[in-house]
Amino acid sequence: MLQAMLECDGIKLAVFGGVEHPDAPEKQGTEHDNCAYERLLHADPASLDVLLTHEPPYGISKGFFGQTQGSTQVSALVERLQPCYYLAGHLHHLIGPRQTGRTMFLGLSMPGKTRTLRRPEPLSALEAGTPTLLDTETRALEVISSLN
Repeated sequence: MLQAMLECDGIKLAVFGGVEHPDAPEKQGTEHDNCAYERLLHADPASLDVLLTHEPPYGISKGFFGQTQGSTQVSALVERLQPCYYLAGHLHHLIGPRQTGRTMFLGLSMPGKTRTLRRPEPLSALEAGTPTLLDTETRALEVISSLN
């Protein structure tokens, strides 16, 4: 899974991919990288401007069958690092923005609304929150709600 820390125009960004599923050995190969997790967990708190993860924090919503969604590892990273912005995907719908302390959370949407999980609509049907811009000069995050 993709894991990286980089700096662009003075903005420090970390990417943490994968999904936490300790009870699903059939999903081997998609899990979080434990070495990358430990490295991020021990980074200096509040030194990160943006954290981008595949999976959202634990407790963000309930799944179709009532299961609690999100990752406890991602929650620990956000709590420890307190980035200015935290962006996540995986759930395929816009969540937030939500401010918690120093961190603004945004759960990103997906490129194309879905009628079912197997039949996505055309990419011309972008949902609000799919494209999101971070202005590196003003450090403002803008959720694009219309492509017109």
